[in-house]
Amino acid sequence: MTDYLWILSTTVASAGEAKNLAQGAIEARRAACAQIDPEIQSLYIWEGALEANAEWRILFKTTEEGKDALVDWIKARHPYEVPEILLWRAESANPAYTKWARKV
Repeated sequence: MTDYLWILSTTVASAGEAKNLAQGAIEARRAACAQIDPEIQSLYIWEGALEANAEWRILFKTTEEGKDALVDWIKARHPYEVPEILLWRAESANPAYTKWARKV
């Protein structure tokens, strides 16, 4: 068992999609916590054209043991053809928070 958590970030096209994805991951026990950022502006190239769209970012927190299951769960339910799924390790998480996340 490791002493750190993982943070997974993804974006979706609406607040409703963000809430559904976040709530579903929590209810399925794939993540201990999910936070939805308010509307952000994303600029990117898609199929050769510059896109500029509103998106909502979701940050999920999970354990080392649960990160692969969370990635698979999101890939299976994400509304985008090519979803952003970024992972990074939170090596300095509050030990009490990490303990709580493991129990969820």
